[in-house]
Amino acid sequence: MAGAACAGTAAEHRAPGAESRVAAGRAAADAADAGRGGTDREAEQVAAIEWAVRQTAAAVHLCYKRALADDFRREGRVVVDIVFSGGAPRVEVVRDATHSAKLRSCLVATFSELPWPPVFNAGDRVQLPLSFVAPPAQYTVWRRDVDERDVAPGAVAQVVVDERNTGNPAASLTYLRLAPGAALPAHRAASTALVYLVQGRAAVVDASGRHRRFLAAGDAVYVPPGAALGLAAEPGGAEFVVAYAPAGPEQRFDGGASAGDAGAAARGGARWLAVTGADLPRHPVAGGAAEVAIYFDAARAGDGRASLDRISVRPGARLPAHVHADATEVVYLLDGGGEVEVAGERYPVGPHTAVQIPAGTPHAFYADPDRGATAVQIYTPAGPEQRFKP
Repeated sequence: MAGAACAGTAAEHRAPGAESRVAAGRAAADAADAGRGGTDREAEQVAAIEWAVRQTAAAVHLCYKRALADDFRREGRVVVDIVFSGGAPRVEVVRDATHSAKLRSCLVATFSELPWPPVFNAGDRVQLPLSFVAPPAQYTVWRRDVDERDVAPGAVAQVVVDERNTGNPAASLTYLRLAPGAALPAHRAASTALVYLVQGRAAVVDASGRHRRFLAAGDAVYVPPGAALGLAAEPGGAEFVVAYAPAGPEQRFDGGASAGDAGAAARGGARWLAVTGADLPRHPVAGGAAEVAIYFDAARAGDGRASLDRISVRPGARLPAHVHADATEVVYLLDGGGEVEVAGERYPVGPHTAVQIPAGTPHAFYADPDRGATAVQIYTPAGPEQRFKP
């Protein structure tokens, strides 16, 4: 049975129908099935398997999406083994060509919790072979699908977007949480960093500790390559979106070597720039369908490596299809949701969904009719944000 598009990706999984196998656990099972012949019982079991495949299709897609949040190239055949015992069935994955522990555990939970029809005897076994086909790229990643990592005492990071799960090396995006009073030491990277404070209060400091700025929710910092930036949360804690352009330095948050650090110290004279979000003008765009506050562009940041803005879209509004010929766009939804259309396919998005749109890719947005949407937008290189200005 062919699977439909996996929510949030261009991937698909294919689930079996008649290909599934049922093995009788007892030699006398058919005879004990009073009033029905073996053929009738087998037909009921086949119908039950087909029902189970239909019932779990959406959940299986979401399981696969969780696996793609680690690496969008994961694909292959997975065999789920289900043994009935009169109570809850025993479910395990007996073959996994995707090598994804996250996918295996999700599939086991999905089929364990399914209320199977009472047509199987104790000892009966069902094997479901599932085939997963990787997409050529991944455009949306939900933060809930991304593993958390402790990166410093009281600091937890989730690398939501990077080259591994999108195929696009132009930019990355990490969600960073600091517990009350926690700090992340000053760090230099060879990439441009854009830091947006989602909630709480925090201080940003340079390597010496003498250059310091306090931030409130809605403020942002532009960090050119080679500039040192440290973060320290106030007593209430703080949460940040941290983007790098190009990708690479985020790997220090994900347990790997930070590919973007090499040579950064040689540009140690660079200094970061902070902006207060409340002081920025709001520009109406798309005929009043949205308003945008531009934090950083080439003029304010002093270079054109990247830009950052915050966009609020009215409930039910549509941002028409358009293309950025030379710039990658990364969007992180702070509130609300809707559907994003990328390269002709629509994907649902909600709070804490990241969307990456490679250069030259047509895209549009349809805001939730009740909530609208608010998001942080990053372009690299800078330039597309200029269309928002009067």
